Amino acid sequence: MARWEHVQERIIESLRIWIPNGDIEISGSALCRSIPFDDMDDVSLGLRLRIGKHRLYIHWKSTSSSAAILHAIHFLKSDREKDIPIVAVPFMGPTGKKLCENERIGWMDLSGNALIHAPDLLVNISGRPNKYVTRGRKSSVFAPKSSRIIRWMLMNPRASFTNRQLVHDTGVDPGHISRILDRLLKSAYVSRSDTGKYSLHDPKLLLEDWRTAYDFFRQNEVIRGHIPATSSEVLVKQLADGLTPENVPQFAFTGLAAAWQYIHWATFRLVTVYLTSPPDPDLLRVLRFREEPRGANTWLVIPKDEGVFVGSESPSGIRCVSRLQTYLDLKDQPERSAEAAEELYRTLDLGEKSG
Repeated sequence: MARWEHVQERIIESLRIWIPNGDIEISGSALCRSIPFDDMDDVSLGLRLRIGKHRLYIHWKSTSSSAAILHAIHFLKSDREKDIPIVAVPFMGPTGKKLCENERIGWMDLSGNALIHAPDLLVNISGRPNKYVTRGRKSSVFAPKSSRIIRWMLMNPRASFTNRQLVHDTGVDPGHISRILDRLLKSAYVSRSDTGKYSLHDPKLLLEDWRTAYDFFRQNEVIRGHIPATSSEVLVKQLADGLTPENVPQFAFTGLAAAWQYIHWATFRLVTVYLTSPPDPDLLRVLRFREEPRGANTWLVIPKDEGVFVGSESPSGIRCVSRLQTYLDLKDQPERSAEAAEELYRTLDLGEKSG
């Protein structure tokens, strides 16, 4: 449990280190109540202070979601006066950094990172780890089961929808959907109309926050190994032919193999394929798969939630997870996956209006 007094102390302590010349004078503080860092409710508090010749206005957010950062930026831009505006959070992720930097708003976190740029002042510190990682098994809107809801929304970015529709289309129970929708509302990812229908605010930001939180290796069991093949494209064909309804209920390629099918970009060596269940020894013999973590050219992946198969397609006759899921999975793939993800992202339909 971290109280606002602690937050204020940490902010001032960091500023004294970063800006050693001049005493700090607090000229205004929105001290409302004690707050936990892991509270799902987004808490906004303000601190106005003077340090040397610089006047700072620091807008604290208890979460670092894109929606929270955007709210802070909007507030700071509407009330700048002559102060240096700064967003402060427990730990600033890459999307939040990009949002602040695009709007020329300074930021800092309680983990010791910051980018504050003003006349006669530059603070640029990065690379310090998150000191406020949530421990335990706390649920998240991006957890495997909950992400079925996020996935449906991003695959239907223009839709207005109800709780009942999400229950029908995702198979998630009504109580869980209600809790997730409530969290998405509080984080300003979605809005609700007077008729009770929900809609997405900004699909791009929701996707980037999901990708930031996404961990391929925590959400899947990965079996690394080697299959003899003359090329990666031949290997994909061998796997597609060897994985039949008789030996595996469902499969779909992801990662660079799927990116190649969708956009024919970036040659690859590693082939990654989702299976609905762990392969038995007979299947491994059919595939000529030898488990071998070092030098593996094949990852057989068993997901914790079969929602990864939603929206699967068959470009060029090869079954692949959706472009959306492929984009997520490329985050934790080797080789030229980052570049492939950028190219694939440009082909995603996230509801932008044309013209």
